[in-house]
Amino acid sequence: MVAVLPQFMTDDRPLWSQLPAMAATTATVDVTVMHSYAAGASALRCPVRSASAVRTQNRVFGGLLMAVGAGLFFVKRGGAHAWGGVASVLKTLSA
Repeated sequence: MVAVLPQFMTDDRPLWSQLPAMAATTATVDVTVMHSYAAGASALRCPVRSASAVRTQNRVFGGLLMAVGAGLFFVKRGGAHAWGGVASVLKTLSA
């Protein structure tokens, strides 16, 4: 999160007055988002725990995993031929 701070800081005001405002904003957003996740999970707890919902989830996510596996089967692996294109680009850039 510290990586985000420099783009919101300014040199016009002292750092000690800017950091508490950034900390309060970050804490407020974090608490709001985490409470939203908890409320959503609490609301979905009962419908998701039934046997039919578990069976449906297993079928849906199992189907998705099989689709990803089938898609990966048709992907070409990068071997020596893949580096040929990189080598030609590097030759062009160095020339």
